[in-house]
Parts: sequence; structure tokens; C-alpha cells
Amino acid sequence: MRWQFLSIVTSLIMAGSLTMNATAAPAEKKEAVITNALAQFEPGKTSAEIKVSGAAKWSYFVYVPKSYTPDRKWPVMFIMSPGGGNPEMLKRYIDGAEMNNWILVGSVQARNEFNQFDEAIKAMVADVCKKMPVDLKRMYASGFSGGARMSFWLSEEMKSKSFAGVLACGAGGQPDKMSPKTVVFGLCGSNCFNRWDMACTLKQVKNDMSRLRFFPGNHVWADAVYITYATTWLNACYLKGAPTSNSALVAEKKQMIAKIQTEIEKETEANPEKAYDWAVCLGMFASSPTAAGNQPMQSLLKNPKIQLYAAGLKDMDVFVRKFFATDAMDSVNNNGTPAAKREAGRLAKKYAETGLAATFEKMGEPSVK
Repeated sequence: MRWQFLSIVTSLIMAGSLTMNATAAPAEKKEAVITNALAQFEPGKTSAEIKVSGAAKWSYFVYVPKSYTPDRKWPVMFIMSPGGGNPEMLKRYIDGAEMNNWILVGSVQARNEFNQFDEAIKAMVADVCKKMPVDLKRMYASGFSGGARMSFWLSEEMKSKSFAGVLACGAGGQPDKMSPKTVVFGLCGSNCFNRWDMACTLKQVKNDMSRLRFFPGNHVWADAVYITYATTWLNACYLKGAPTSNSALVAEKKQMIAKIQTEIEKETEANPEKAYDWAVCLGMFASSPTAAGNQPMQSLLKNPKIQLYAAGLKDMDVFVRKFFATDAMDSVNNNGTPAAKREAGRLAKKYAETGLAATFEKMGEPSVK
């Protein structure tokens, strides 16, 4: 849906916001720290719990993709859970990490109703940036519910460094405090009690590459297939502007385009709606989703059912703006109104031949706490 969604550092100053220390450590010392840390990681597997150096009360888990080598810088996604982190939390992100060649890092201590969540996250970010070859221009945050709020918080803290993106599931944030360069991809259950909160948040996000997508469900963490797509979208947003002078980024962009094209080819027969979604993502690299350079999109749109699906996505955007992107407190005051139920029912019938019908039907019902 079309919605308006550091070198290795030596320290992060913990004084209410994250700032970068301008004093760099000697190159040989940095290399030694990174080399020692790499012994803890096995490509394609989640690490054991890693203690923050000098602050052992904080810890995290790391997943590095199978393609990982220490001789380049890597994008990293920091993940928070409302109940605290464990290796299971990272599993739903692994397919996206492999497709996009990202490092995943999950905080153990950051959780709801923990007044030191900010210290836990700051310590994690600082430690990872010291120990691993992180691309400081490509740091992302993600989480579910309270973890999503922590993700927005981290993006706000990193505003001066133009934090690259947020993948939020089941809760919103304060977009007025974020950098306009930060891209947000929101995922929300059709009957999540935070659907108003997420809709209002995404409506206010300044970056027009941001998106909000709904799926059938209540207040739950999105499945891996949604997270993989959202991760790829965030990556495409960055790579689309890759300067031609940066040969490594240009090569990565070509590889990303090829991977998306493979997904389209794989899904065209079995699940053409999913193929269309991937074609929209491919359109990030063209002047428009239906531009001459996006042949898969043109081909898919010859199918009347895909034309219907594309129209349904636009109508879902309109529905969400009308009934959810009003006020976050409408979760109490306007929960499952007769008007919303009628409109959702009408749209469910209109798009009965698409996979959107179930989502429309549920969106007309009250949210579930």
C-alpha cells in the first residue's frame, strides 16, 4: 500500500540519545576486536547468547547469513520482542536475512514493562557495531507490539544518523520524531487492537516509500512470508538509489533484482497474487511499477484476476484511511462500527475471487484485545 512509511564505532554515549564518538580506535585494534568476535558466529546459524563487553547484564543473539564473510560491511536488523528475546524470535526473519544478506540481532533483555529497555538496546547496538563489520548506513529495527514501539524508539534515537528503516508489526510509534529518510514497513493483523495506532502512524510517516499491509489475524507477529517481503522492500528502498560509482552496491542491486525476478517466476503459476506483490517490489527499480522496464508487472496485469487484486489493494488503502487512520483512541470509541462492517462486507464480495476477501471481511469486525 502506498503510504507516507558508524566505520566501526568505538562507543555510543548513553545520555538519553545515541551519538557517535568521533575518536576512532587504531585500525589494527578494530580488526583484532572484530576477528575475535567472529569466532562466535557460524554462517547460517543463530549464535549462543552473547554478553555485551563490559556490561554483562545485557546480551543478545546473532544470526549471520550463509553468505557471510568478514571482509565487507553488512546491513543489520535489530529485533525486539515484547516478552524479551530468545533464538526462536529470530526464526521468522531468517528467510528475509538470507534473501537480502542481512545480519539479525535480537535483544534478550529489552521487553515490555522493563524501565531499562533503552539501556539494553543501546548496549546491544554499541556492542554489535564494535564487534562486527556493520554498514552504519544500513541499520534497521524491527519488533512486534511493544517490540515495534522499541523499534520506532531506536529509529528516533538514531535520527541524526538517518536510521535506514523500521519493520513494525502490531504497534506504531511517533513519526514526527523520526528522520524523513527512514522508511517504515508496517504489518498488522486485520483485527489487531492496534490497527488504528498503526494506520495513524503510517499516515504521518514522512518517507513516501513506506507501506502498511494487513493480513488476516489478531494481535500477532506476522508470518515469515510477510516479514521476508517487508525486509526485501526496505532493502530495495536503499538499493534503488545506489550510486553508479559504488561498484559493490551496483552489483548488490543487480543481485537483488535477479532474486526478485526469481520469486516472480516461481509464483506466477502457483500464486499469481504473490507474484504481483513481488512485481510491485521490482517496480522500485523502475520509473513506475508498470514502466517498460518492469515486464513481469505488465505480463501479470494481463490476467483479469490480477487486475482485480491490484484494484483491491488500492481499495484496502482507502478503507484503512477512512476507518482506521483517524485517531488511535478510535480503538475504543469506534471499534467495529456499522459503517465499517457494511463497507468491509461490500468489499469482501467485490473481491471474493482474490485473497483479499478474508481480510476485508475481518476488518469490518471489532478488534480483539
